[in-house]
Amino acid sequence: MNKPGWLRSAVATAKGYVSEKGEILKRKNLTQAEIDEWNGTKAKKAAAPVEEAATEEAPKKKKSSPKVGSKAKKKLKK
Repeated sequence: MNKPGWLRSAVATAKGYVSEKGEILKRKNLTQAEIDEWNGTKAKKAAAPVEEAATEEAPKKKKSSPKVGSKAKKKLKK
């Protein structure tokens, strides 16, 4: 890659060439391959999807609380 002198320290982004301060030096739509070549990075490979282990769990039983009668509720409130 032959970099012109005024763009030597520039970083390639999808929107163009940007200075270290974040100023756009040259606006241009760049592909990911062009960005990787300019910045000297390797293209990222898509990560293989991670498969979750399929485990079957036994259905959970609901915990039933003992039913409290209205008289007991009144006593609890006091």
